[in-house]
Amino acid sequence: MHAAPNTELFMDHRHQEQNEKNAKKKRGGSKLPRIAIISSHIPSSQAKDSSRIQLLDHLVNKVCYAHLWNYDFIFNMTPGFNNEDIDKAPWLEFGTWHRVPHISSRIGDYDWILYADIDYVFTDMSRPLESFLKEFELYGKDPSVFLPLDQRPSKFMFSAFAVMLKNSVFGSAVLENWMDFGRGLCPNGNFPREELNGKLKYDWKHSDQPGIWYSLVKTHMDFFQAQKDGTVTHWCNEATGFVNSTWGFAPEINSYFKKINAKTGSDGKSLRDVPDAQPIIWSTSNMERGTPYNGLGYQMKFGKRPNDTEALMAFALHKAKEMPDFFHMELDICKRIHGCYANYTDDGILQIGCNGIQYPVATG
Repeated sequence: MHAAPNTELFMDHRHQEQNEKNAKKKRGGSKLPRIAIISSHIPSSQAKDSSRIQLLDHLVNKVCYAHLWNYDFIFNMTPGFNNEDIDKAPWLEFGTWHRVPHISSRIGDYDWILYADIDYVFTDMSRPLESFLKEFELYGKDPSVFLPLDQRPSKFMFSAFAVMLKNSVFGSAVLENWMDFGRGLCPNGNFPREELNGKLKYDWKHSDQPGIWYSLVKTHMDFFQAQKDGTVTHWCNEATGFVNSTWGFAPEINSYFKKINAKTGSDGKSLRDVPDAQPIIWSTSNMERGTPYNGLGYQMKFGKRPNDTEALMAFALHKAKEMPDFFHMELDICKRIHGCYANYTDDGILQIGCNGIQYPVATG
């Protein structure tokens, strides 16, 4: 027997958000959600990043999509942490961690934020993000987090190349717990460290990926008070002083959500079977409608990957090199017809825009 979800707490959460929706209607607010797409680049030793963006066409793709659907596009190159923060938690130097404060600083301005890695591209420009939200509404779901899934419907771990967060109580808690992990959960930090040339050597476990896995488990436990027996009651190993996990918190996220009978699914029968109160939607890929709906996108950089036909019908791809022909064709259309660009001035300043509208590039 598993502990029943704390539905009263979750209903309080829903009641608060419904009051916010009603207040917006009284103010004459738009029925369309306010959506921003955020991407960022902080040079670090994580991937031997240079200060200049190499994948400029990938930025053009994202700004073109934002332009077509009237979303704000925000590109952030401002470090999210100061030297004191990094001295205390050296892994925060790695570029991906900076997206957590980048999202946190803007979540209050929007209903939803989609964070997209630079090497994430939209391949179905005709499908707005609202279509996912309407599908969730159709099936009676009200999530605060929408995630990709690496074609493993039996697992809950995922590559966080794209994360969509709602400006909600649950969504804000996910960001807070994600950042708590970033600052070091245990007495000795999170995971054992190696140095290279006097600096912390990069290992994926030091990125923000384990942090969001931890955050989803912790936030769900806090809201639902479910499955605290035998799952992850002790975050830290008393003997080592590090996080109590055998592999970057992957076994723990899989075990926790499996034990509470969470379901993956973002369309069709799989979405129907997701519990109505489940605040997290994991993407799925299936052919039940004749097209491989794949939620937030296919992972194309490692592990199991879709075939060419599936990739052609995908909403988005996580892919940096050897882009398909249709990507280049629509990229040309974005540049010629919609005037979209991403380039550097002679002074080395990055500019991003479409049709005479220049989008903000935060630098620091």
